Amino acid sequence: MDFGVKTSFTLSTGEEVTTLLEENERLKRLQRKLARQVKGSNGYGKTLQKVQREHQRVSYKKNELARKFVHSW
Repeated sequence: MDFGVKTSFTLSTGEEVTTLLEENERLKRLQRKLARQVKGSNGYGKTLQKVQREHQRVSYKKNELARKFVHSW
């Protein structure tokens, strides 16, 4: 199994599987908010932590989806 950029993952048989997650509206909103804030301010730091946490959630969802797919075979 290989995780890639063009496809979500490729099996050893050569079968390519694409599992697209919808864009997270909360992440988009937080990134817009972060772009408007002053770097170094307390609000910037708090929003940055929220953005990082949201990225981590998306990563966990992708990993969970991959694990579910692998173990369903």
